[in-house]
Parts: sequence; structure tokens; C-alpha cells
Amino acid sequence: MASEQKRGEELISQGLLRSIWRVPGARANISLYDVKDATALHETLTSLPMWPWMTAEVQPLATHPLTVETSDRPA
Repeated sequence: MASEQKRGEELISQGLLRSIWRVPGARANISLYDVKDATALHETLTSLPMWPWMTAEVQPLATHPLTVETSDRPA
């Protein structure tokens, strides 16, 4: 769907959608979002054109001590 791809590109350019992977053999993907809180995540996900037909599972992540910090990420 072109509108879904366009919105995804917008989220990437805004730095909210950090990465996305397809799940082979399924109509699914795994996405990594970088948002300030649960409200921002909700607003981001519900802005997707496919949202009404999506099933979302949210797993919060924390930085691991072995993670190499990069200059574009806050500590």
C-alpha cells in the first residue's frame, strides 16, 4: 500500500522508526521505534494507514551495557 510506505518513510525521516524487518512466511514485520513515551508510541502507530487492521505487540527495550554508543543517540 503506497500510503503505508509513504508514512513509513516519513517516520524514518523523523527518526521515530529506527528499523523494520519482514517476518519470512508471515504477513508481519518487526519494527523498532524510538519515541519518548507510550503516548508518543500510540500516536505514531495510530498514524499508520493500516492501523485499523493491525495487531501490535509492544516490548519496551533498555540499553545493554555492551551496547556501543553512537553520536546520534542520547546516553
